[in-house]
Amino acid sequence: MVTWLLPSLVLSCAIVDDLRSRKVHNILSVVLAVGSLTVALGIHGHKALVPIAVSSAVAIGLTLPLVLVRALGSGDMKIFAVFAIAYPWAPMSLVWILFYSLFWGALLGVYKALLEGSGRQFLGNLALICLKPGNLTATHRNSAESVSSASYESSTNIAAEAKLTNLVDSNSNKPLQLTNIPFTVAFGFGWLTHLALMWHNIREAI
Repeated sequence: MVTWLLPSLVLSCAIVDDLRSRKVHNILSVVLAVGSLTVALGIHGHKALVPIAVSSAVAIGLTLPLVLVRALGSGDMKIFAVFAIAYPWAPMSLVWILFYSLFWGALLGVYKALLEGSGRQFLGNLALICLKPGNLTATHRNSAESVSSASYESSTNIAAEAKLTNLVDSNSNKPLQLTNIPFTVAFGFGWLTHLALMWHNIREAI
């Protein structure tokens, strides 16, 4: 029971904190990490240390690249690492849980955009981000023919970055985001999806 109850408690606390303050506080991550480690060691003893270390390393390895490209926040990475401490016995399951979470994050983002009537803007922003940097800067090439190659590359890179990071609604002049749904919610849905599939496989085996 503790196998699924403890990680569920970790995610529930993170979701509540994220929904209330739009961030996961470091103090909460520390408390949850210490609590999860204490419970794991109290139940399984020192033999839990190696699985916890492996699971935490897998969690950080999976989420750090997403943080570096700003697809996830550092708070999301910390909570996923704490979740790995609370759920250390199947580190490879973290790959699927993260995959399910990314799927739910995209789905919830599309749903929210459509619900708010900004579906066209959402799809336009998504298409723009999916474009190659060369396509983003193609419109600047004709006007930059007389500029040196070094200066040209610098200016076009800046223009590309500006287009990716400062998408602006022409009506409201406000930056657009693909979704502002807290990703801890998507983590929660990803965890529930994993549990549902796990129980389904168990019932099929019986």
